[in-house]
Parts: sequence; structure tokens; C-alpha cells
Amino acid sequence: MRVVIAPFNRMNDRTLTDVREAGHEVRCTGQDWLSYPAIAAQYPRGWHPDVFIFWSPEYNPVPRGLDCAPCFKVGVVGDWNLGGQAVQQIGGAFDLLFADANGADRLRNLGFPRVESTPLWSFDPDLHRRLPELDRDIDILLIGNFNHEVQRDRAWWLGRVARLSARYKVCLTSGIHGEDYTHLMNRAKIVFNRSIRGEINMRCYEASACGALLFYERENTEIRTLYTDRQECVLYGEDDLEQLLDYYLANDREREAISEAAARRVQTETPSLHVLAMFECIERRRSAVAGGHGVSLNLAFTSLSSPEKELRLARQWLLTADLNAHNAAESALRRAEQSGAAPAVIARLRGYYHAQIGQYRSGPDRDSAWSAALIHLRASIELEPDSVAGRLNLASLLSETGSHTDAEQQVLAAYDLLSRPGAAPGPPSELYWPCRFSAFGVEYDKVEMAHQHGSSQWSEAMLRLLRWRTSDLLCRFASSNGRFLEAERFGTAACELIPDISSTQFQLARALNSLGCLNEAEFRYRAALDLDPFLIEAHVGLAQLLLDRDRPEDALTVLNDWAAIIAGCPPYESALDECDRLRSIARQECSRVRGSDVQRLRLLAFPSWESTAQWQNLIHAFVRRPESAPALLMLWADPAAGEPEYLMRRVASYLTADLNLEPPAFPDITIVSQSFAPQDRWKLLHAADAIIDAGPIAGEFRDVMAASGLRALSIDEMHRLAA
Repeated sequence: MRVVIAPFNRMNDRTLTDVREAGHEVRCTGQDWLSYPAIAAQYPRGWHPDVFIFWSPEYNPVPRGLDCAPCFKVGVVGDWNLGGQAVQQIGGAFDLLFADANGADRLRNLGFPRVESTPLWSFDPDLHRRLPELDRDIDILLIGNFNHEVQRDRAWWLGRVARLSARYKVCLTSGIHGEDYTHLMNRAKIVFNRSIRGEINMRCYEASACGALLFYERENTEIRTLYTDRQECVLYGEDDLEQLLDYYLANDREREAISEAAARRVQTETPSLHVLAMFECIERRRSAVAGGHGVSLNLAFTSLSSPEKELRLARQWLLTADLNAHNAAESALRRAEQSGAAPAVIARLRGYYHAQIGQYRSGPDRDSAWSAALIHLRASIELEPDSVAGRLNLASLLSETGSHTDAEQQVLAAYDLLSRPGAAPGPPSELYWPCRFSAFGVEYDKVEMAHQHGSSQWSEAMLRLLRWRTSDLLCRFASSNGRFLEAERFGTAACELIPDISSTQFQLARALNSLGCLNEAEFRYRAALDLDPFLIEAHVGLAQLLLDRDRPEDALTVLNDWAAIIAGCPPYESALDECDRLRSIARQECSRVRGSDVQRLRLLAFPSWESTAQWQNLIHAFVRRPESAPALLMLWADPAAGEPEYLMRRVASYLTADLNLEPPAFPDITIVSQSFAPQDRWKLLHAADAIIDAGPIAGEFRDVMAASGLRALSIDEMHRLAA
């Protein structure tokens, strides 16, 4: 076959040589490939490809006009789990799509008629090899992506492995490439691995090629087409991971025998063999088409209207990280506009385009791009006020430019739209900025790859996702402005909609903590850490909460667990100082010798200092209380209203002149006039055993009191409590 591969060569030199020796004429192009005619102009005179293979349309901009090219067009979709939007936009431009087994099933379910599964990954025999001179001094190794929003399901497993650093030398790391990667793999006895979408990923091949024992998840059905459990790999589950690690780290001969068998097996899975198998499949598919040349199988795409085709192309280009494609998208939008595309759609996409451009610039250039984006997004809302995408994109950009109040209003408007009876998520194919590789972006692509556009299942899933998105954002806005009851309401709604996002659980925990709902806050902190053991803020929040609740032993348990995770994960070493600081405090609190004196009853009141009779009546009642137990009366004074020393002198004068008490006989009374950050106001209320009704509760403490379920006791109730 005569084959063109774009946008770059996915084959190493050895593979390219092997494929050409097998009789295939292969050309690669990486220049001027945003237009198929520009690519075709690079071919030798009289030469035309039989097949055009485009790699990773989920990340790379597909050439304009490819759908009409007179050859068989193949798209190879790798990270389909992260590329749902792009695949939905442009997948129909190809005559045949390749993906891994699970991805192929998903693509067929989305309605793409010609899909094949094939092994997409392999190893580089010239790079990934055994280095006998290196000692295997790392017990358990993982080299991978540490974006836990993307690798959400794996985070819990990595935390579980990292905690083994107390017993083994564990190294979970990222950002290692080339020879450094090979050397690290050769130092590992066991490579822990977990797929992101049930596929056979590259580490399955690379670990074995480097002579390490591969651990892979048992529920992965595709791995069994490559290796046999306990013969070339070890398959683990939730019930036996640590047990299996212990066994194979203690039994060198068995471990090395399995590793040796895998190293032999992987040599039959070279990139050359995988590519040649793909080519054979392509030839079979082409032979099913009469003549095999110039016949378009992608009628669903080629028959689209001109504006719709341009819009799909523009969206796919904007979803990439290619700046040239972004600029080309503006031309596609202009053509779509001239062909009659809806003005609101054009305005939203132009806003997205300028927002994207601004992300890659700085200083005045960024400000200029974002100013243009704001103009287009505001115009889109004027044209279509009910667009959830328009309002959320505008809100994101307003937040980036510091206009948080305006941003919150846009999110609230979107929330109201989604809360209406019969609400709809909006049309398919909307782009949300910024989206990719965030929790929202991952969930969005998940919906895109799970349901056909326009289906009731798609609408239901997308509506749920957008409701989560707006609730989560409103929780964050409310918390940042000290409106913690509101933050708790929106955070609870977000957690009910999608409970397995750690950052949402954490935001709710912070709101509950700030309201003094400490049991509920602790539960949510722990829920966040169960989902993502690497969420540093949740470790800090939970440990500080336990310290505030006078539970230093529990805090130390949390912090020791965090320290073990850090010890197994070099990328998190920067968090060790904060962990050690809190551990030092917890140890001091654990060793603090508590006095043997009877604990005093702590009573808190909010008297009006402008009403002399009110605060004097309260003090008089406190002095006359039964003395069966010691008590402390804490009187709140707004720090902005006056000096606490002056108020204390007034109290002392009243005790002496009116109640005839001498200073040695003064009751325990203190003025509390401390400024509390909004998130710490609960600490004042929880420092008291009871709150006494002696005037209106200070406004900033009312939400905390209401959320905590506390109530103010009357003077008579105070007497009974003291007795």
C-alpha cells in the first residue's frame, strides 16, 4: 500500500524500515497539514496514496478537506476517554477508525459504522531494554501522569501503594523520559500499573522489556490477550494487592522467572508487528470496497451542510493545543458565518477562540485577547440569553480577569436556567472554557463517549454534569465571600450530583468546617482523601480540624499516613515541611500534661455594651449562680467597637461598687474581643459549653450558630446548668 501518516511519524526508524521492507510505501508529513490540498501538494508528481492515516484526532487538528480526499482515510484514536468531544466532532470524516478494544466498542455505540480494535501501544526495542549492570534497588515503581483529575480512579490505588513506603522502597513518580526512564525501570523489582480505560497501556510492554515484574488490574480483560496471570504478569485486585506484593518481593526466584517470561513474550509485540497488523486490517477493509480507491464511506460527514462542517472543524481545531489550528479556526468560523451559521454560535466560538489565544500569551497580548473574548461572549448572551455554555464561559473568563462578582452572577444565571422545569443542557457540541484535563473536562468527555448526541441518555447525563458544575462553582464563590451556609447548600447539591470528585467533597468540608459542623466536616474531609489521597489541602484541613477538636492522637494518625504517602511519592516532597510542622504540633499536644483541676464550665454571651442594664443583669445572675462547679463567663465584644481593657474596667467597677465584691472574690469573667477570619468563627462558639441569651447574637456568628444547631440558654437554664 501507498500510505501517508500525519501529522507526524509515529514510527521509529526500525519500524519504518520494517514496514517498507514488507512492501508498503510509507510517507510521513508534519508540515502544512491543516489543509489536505497543502499536504497533497507535497506528494511527488503522479504519486497518490491509497491510505491516509491520521493519528490522534483527539489531540491533533484534522486537515480541512480530508473528508473529500480520494483515498481511504483512517483515524487512530488513542486517548478516547479524554477526546470524546473531538471524536464526536470529526470522527465522521474518516472511512475507518481504530481504537483499543474498549474504545472500539464505545465508538460503535456512538454510531460510527466502521471501527476496528488493534493494539495501539508497544515499546521501543532500541530504548526499552534490560540493563544487567543495574541493581534492582526499588521494590515498587510507577512512572506516570500525576494529574489526579484525569487519573481519578487510579489515585486511590496509588495512595494504597504509597503507604507501603514504611515497609518497602516505593517510588511513584512522573516526568521521567528517555534513557532516564529505562534506567529507573531497570532498578525496579515490581512495576505497579493501572490502566485508565481498561486498555493495555505502554507501561505493560515497557516494564516487561526492561525486566521488571508487571502488576496489573485483574478486571482488565484486554491484558489477557498479552500475558497470562502468574506466568508473565501478576493480576491484582482490591482484596489481595498488598498480599501479592509481599509475596513476590519475598520470593525472588518466582518474581524473576515471571519477569523473564514476560521479557521473552513482549518481543513478539514490537511496534513493527503492531503496525503491520494494522495495515493488514486496513487492506481487508479497503478490499471490501469496490475498486478500493476514491470511494467515500463517510457519507454522514460529507453530506453535512457547509456551515455545519466548518463549525465542526473549528471546534475540533480549538480543542487542540496547536496555536496554528486556533488561528485557522477563526477562518473556519468566518466561512461558517458567511454560509449562514447562527450568530450566537459564532459569537460563542469566537469568544472561546480568543480565550484560548489568551491562555498562551502574557502581558498586554493576553489582556487584548481576553478583552476580545469578553466582547464576543457578552454578545453571544445578548443573542441567546438562555445559553448555559455562553454564561459559564463568560463566568470562567471573568474569574480569570478578576471580576469575581460578575462571574458569580453569570454562574447563578446558568444555575437558574438548569433548575427550570423541563430544563435542557443545550445543544450538543458546545465548548466549555477552560475544559480539558480538569474534573469537568474529564466528565464532559466521559459523557461524550458514552452516549450518542441528542439521545435522552446524553441529555440526562449532560444536564446532571452541568448542574454539578454550577453548584460546585457557586459553592466556591460563596465560601470565598464568607457565605458558608450558602456554600454548604451548593456543596451538598454538587456532592449529591457527582459524589466521586474529591475537590467537591473538599469544598463542602471547608464550608461545613467554617460553620462549626465539625462531625460532618470531618466526614467530608475523609471522603475527599478516600477519593484522592494526594489532595494536600484535605490532609491539612482534616489534621487542623482534629487538632482544633483536641484530638491530637487522631491528627497524628492522619499526618503519619500523609507522611508515608509523601515518602513514596517524590513529586510531593515539597509538602513534607507542612506535614512535619503539623506533626510537631500534634506530638506536643499528645504529650501535654493536662491539669488535674476540675474543668470549668465555659459560658459565652453576646451582651449589648450599649445597654448597661443588660450586661449588668447578666453579670449579676452569673455571680449569684450556684457554686457547685467552677465556671468562666466569656463576654463577646466587637473588636471594632472599642478597647476590651475599657470594658473590663467597667465590669470591675460594677463588681466593686454595685455588688460589693473585692478583687480576690471576683468571679471568672473575661472579655473576648478577638478578630476571627470568616472560616474560623466557629471556634469561638465551640470554645463554650453553652451560649447564654443576653442579647442578640453578633451577626457574623448567626450562620455558624444556626448551622451547628446551637441554641442560647436563658438565665434560669444557666443556673440549672451550673448546678
